[in-house]
Amino acid sequence: MYDVPAFERFYWSIAHPWYFSEASLRYLLDQVGRPYEIKRDQRYDLSNHMVWARDGRPGGMGRFTEILGRELEESYKQGLIRSGRCDTLVGIVSNV
Repeated sequence: MYDVPAFERFYWSIAHPWYFSEASLRYLLDQVGRPYEIKRDQRYDLSNHMVWARDGRPGGMGRFTEILGRELEESYKQGLIRSGRCDTLVGIVSNV
């Protein structure tokens, strides 16, 4: 979303063996043939994204929360989750 080249190099590293969009995770889970649910979450805050945009490196979690306020940080998080631009997807497959 922010087009930060340093983040792209950092994120697409070998430490992440698989990458899924919501559509690709849904496709994979459809192949399992069991009921499932996909949950969205956002682990990294606006402060962290601001540091990436400003400095091109990680390490900004909570850095500006005192200034921005927790309400804004939470609103940012919820906006990313609602829009599907969040950083985490969790697939929960039912065994029933």
